[in-house]
Amino acid sequence: PSAAAPARRRSAPAAAPPMPAIPAFRPGDNVVVEPMSLMRRKIAEHMVMSKRTSAHVHTIYEIDCSNIMKTRKQVQDDFVRRHGQKLTVTPFVVKACIEALRAVPIVNASVDGDNIVYKKDINVGVAVALDWGLIVPVIHRADELSLVGINNRVADMAGRARTKQLKPEEVQ
Repeated sequence: PSAAAPARRRSAPAAAPPMPAIPAFRPGDNVVVEPMSLMRRKIAEHMVMSKRTSAHVHTIYEIDCSNIMKTRKQVQDDFVRRHGQKLTVTPFVVKACIEALRAVPIVNASVDGDNIVYKKDINVGVAVALDWGLIVPVIHRADELSLVGINNRVADMAGRARTKQLKPEEVQ
């Protein structure tokens, strides 16, 4: 009888290179850094492990925007006359996100080693669809803007995104 061909060994797929570390904040950022308690560190470790090993689930909520749409319709003509552009739904959503971040500041925080970094500035990214993909310019210190200011900033950034005129710091 002939000898069986030696079994081919399959090599394990190469591990993905590690993601470069993104700093939790830059020098000069308006942040408060607090050390994590032992319990919070253990919770963080288990959440990271769970993210790597468990199926992800998303929750979707339907929101009644009829009052926003009614208000928008009522003020649209005057808004265009006063500000030179249409009032969109986006600034209402951004304003709601800002209020949520003010109410629950830990959502506007990140982990940096054994510390929690609470970010005092509220910067909001707004996705802009482009023919060739998607880009997310950031409205820095969005909490300092009025509804009109947010509407103007979104319109400006979306227009500049479509013409490739955004500055690097506007997408960071």
